Amino acid sequence: MAKQQVVVGPDLMLDWDKYRGIMHELHGQIGRGILTLDHLQLVVEHRNPFEAVVAAKADIIVSIPLTEAEKAAIEIFGSGKVLTQAQAKGEQEFPIRYSEDTLRACAKENAEKGTDWRLVYLRGNSLRQERERVGTNRKRQPCFYNNNWWLETKEDSWATERFEPGYHLIDFYGRFGSTSWQNQENEIKKLGPEFERTPEAAVTEAALRIFEATGERPLPNWYHWGRSLDSFGSRVSVGVFDSKGWGVSGFCPGWGGYDDLRVCLSRKFQN
Repeated sequence: MAKQQVVVGPDLMLDWDKYRGIMHELHGQIGRGILTLDHLQLVVEHRNPFEAVVAAKADIIVSIPLTEAEKAAIEIFGSGKVLTQAQAKGEQEFPIRYSEDTLRACAKENAEKGTDWRLVYLRGNSLRQERERVGTNRKRQPCFYNNNWWLETKEDSWATERFEPGYHLIDFYGRFGSTSWQNQENEIKKLGPEFERTPEAAVTEAALRIFEATGERPLPNWYHWGRSLDSFGSRVSVGVFDSKGWGVSGFCPGWGGYDDLRVCLSRKFQN
């Protein structure tokens, strides 16, 4: 049997650190639905189609190194549960406004109860600002689902509302489905004053930034039932984050039979 010959050229991927970076980018582009056949062919040929992309991501990491607070949070949660300033491409550095005890309590709940607490760097963008940022083109993920009822002037009060920027503790597990909005509120109150229903804009920015950094889609088949009331008297809901885009909808507060209407809890800032 003839031996197979491995052809090696000057630009082939023999640097394993570089190769891991290329594979990370490859997986990310598959997850975002933007990988081209030309890029895939170059990988098959052991060539690097992502030179500029990998270099750009390296520049972000070098220019915005982890803060000591981020390092401590990652040590507590693990890197998969912390969206850093570098990953979110943030311009401004924020303090982490939670105690170490709170971070450890959330990490413990993740380990023991299957929750999904994450510490995420957020700019405080409104829903409309995020829609303007990512658009509605399904060929360029992430995107919003292309409906425009909430772009009307009568929805301005909540659709343009920003929230306080910084690192937010949000649980993406999705709690209290199959009940009314008010029953959800009652359950949140039982947990104590440090917990609250997360603003829709915060869940939205977090989910889109997580996808951009990792290719993961939070809330893939359910809605976060938010605080805001739209002009029809429905509570605004966001989510169902599939390839059609991030959804914005609204449901009557009295409805209670839908398991896909859940709550992303958050912890209030402590300082």
